[in-house]
Amino acid sequence: MRRIVRLVAIAWWLQLKMRSRSAFDGFLTLLWPLFFATTIFLMYRQGPTDRSAMASTLVGAGVMGVWSATATASSFVLQMERRQGTLELLVAAPMAFPLLIIPLTLSMATIGGYSLLATLLWGRFAFGIPLQVKAPAAFAMATVATVAGIAMLGFLIAIASVRYRSAWALGSALELPVWLVCGFLVSVSDLPGWCRPLS
Repeated sequence: MRRIVRLVAIAWWLQLKMRSRSAFDGFLTLLWPLFFATTIFLMYRQGPTDRSAMASTLVGAGVMGVWSATATASSFVLQMERRQGTLELLVAAPMAFPLLIIPLTLSMATIGGYSLLATLLWGRFAFGIPLQVKAPAAFAMATVATVAGIAMLGFLIAIASVRYRSAWALGSALELPVWLVCGFLVSVSDLPGWCRPLS
């Protein structure tokens, strides 16, 4: 068990360092969440301003960034390994293959965690949206659990899309429906009745 934890931790750290230096991932991580947040905040400011709705939108826009950083990248992560000639090495490694893929998607979700933090700070300082957290420890634990859950969902997407040549399109196609169904953009109560059980 200790070897597995060490493997996942070291592979996560290495993947995190590599992905944080990627120009593509860096652009998406730095600017994309701020673009989402600005668009959503400007859209919601046009209507009647409800402070609790704006705070919910602030958190929803941050989680959108985590999902966006994970969904698109995890859908083509194994194809990138195939193109670089390292997929065969991962499959033939002495450790179980899923233990080598989990750090990839976990690093993407961790980078997406930055977008959550950046969105919260952007909303607070650029738009003056107050975010009052009644239980900071519970909020921090829920944030870590959300990032880990999205990472595991990214892992499932990576495994499911390994055989498709245009797997990146699958990740992009999953982005917007998840935003809507999970209530990141609009309240779940505003959705049609048939899609509420999905959320």
